[in-house]
Amino acid sequence: MRRNSFKLFVIFGLILFLAVGYAVVNSVSLTVSGNANSSTSTLKVAFTGDYEISNPNKGSASVTSNSTDATFEAKNMSLNDTITYTYTIRNSEVDVAADVALTTTGSNNYFSVYLQENTFTLDPGTEKNVTVIVKMIKTPISSSDSSANLSVSINAIPVEFVKMINFSIDGKTYQAEEGMTLEEWVNSPYNTDGFFIRENYVVVPGGESVLEYGYSYHVIEDGKRYLLAPY
Repeated sequence: MRRNSFKLFVIFGLILFLAVGYAVVNSVSLTVSGNANSSTSTLKVAFTGDYEISNPNKGSASVTSNSTDATFEAKNMSLNDTITYTYTIRNSEVDVAADVALTTTGSNNYFSVYLQENTFTLDPGTEKNVTVIVKMIKTPISSSDSSANLSVSINAIPVEFVKMINFSIDGKTYQAEEGMTLEEWVNSPYNTDGFFIRENYVVVPGGESVLEYGYSYHVIEDGKRYLLAPY
């Protein structure tokens, strides 16, 4: 019996030792880290190849599709003759807008070149007409003054594009940025009528009504029509 008891004691002690050994294993944390970057490319703003001339008998132009260069010529002009050249430019980006600025050079005492519009924003995937106007403002009396080198520079700068959506509250239309929640809209300049948040409700100024089924955490849908309900 003693022998058996001894053996049982040794086995029990071994099991206890193993149990204690597993208990002291510590936890471990794994980390995955890295970085991301974008490719660099030129803003995709270019001429479409389309153009119009107000007086083809005295003016000519050329432009190639998807190019950044266009030309014009005004010839045989008389006093106060005006020739208008209209070119189309396109922003082929998917999610980047372009701030476009146009400047003219070369105007003198006899010929002037000016623009119908000097600055505008071109949203992704949209086109815009650029109108260049050439006018003879004085009759030259010297051959050295009978011509002028006129040019237009068009500079396009990439800018972040914010897509706007429309929705209505009780029949009145409002604007919001795509992806905005009602709470974000309430706290933005687009909330022009003083709506406010109370207990997740969008409350009408005066506090008597709220948006029906329109809670502060809801993302606004384009074209959504909200009705009012008593508060």
